[in-house]
Amino acid sequence: MLRVHGIPDESLQEVFRATLLAKITYASSAWHGMCLAEDHAKLESLLKRCRRLGYYGRDEPTLSELFNEADVRLFNRVINNPEYVLQQFLTERHQTYNLRRRPHGNKTLMEKTPSLNEQDFFIRAMYKHSY
Repeated sequence: MLRVHGIPDESLQEVFRATLLAKITYASSAWHGMCLAEDHAKLESLLKRCRRLGYYGRDEPTLSELFNEADVRLFNRVINNPEYVLQQFLTERHQTYNLRRRPHGNKTLMEKTPSLNEQDFFIRAMYKHSY
């Protein structure tokens, strides 16, 4: 409808990012790990269709890249703000020797289990940033 009324493609892409893409990526760190492969495929298909229609640029990140960026931003907020509400889920690590600096600081890595490997944000983020 907006294209019919003569809105430029750049503005159309901005409207797309502000509406649909914002809705898809809202709180993605909490829910995208629990999506099935077919759910991810449907979301990728939607993004591909929007690219074809010119709503989303060809050089813009994929949906999985957007989800990873959201995870990194949230994890950095949690680690760098001691007053963050999710800080309580990170436990302190007590060490008696000096290791190289880790991105997760002095927090203990939680044990990974097959059912939680990709579903839980903290396990995903801590193991992603532990290397």
